[in-house]
Amino acid sequence: MTKIRVGGRYLIDGYPATVIGILSDRQFDAEYPADEWADVLGTGILVRDDQAGLIHYSDLEDIRIEPL
Repeated sequence: MTKIRVGGRYLIDGYPATVIGILSDRQFDAEYPADEWADVLGTGILVRDDQAGLIHYSDLEDIRIEPL
């Protein structure tokens, strides 16, 4: 699996997106404070998809992540 980082640009299941939160590490973009997101979402990652906006992926097992 690709190592992901907050602020990184990736193709997620073929769609370009920016990772804005890694819930397990409580790492978030400054615009999305961990206190507002981590406890609500619980697990996975939060991304800003170029077309769809914010998307929460709770389980990374079945998605394809490739660096842009």
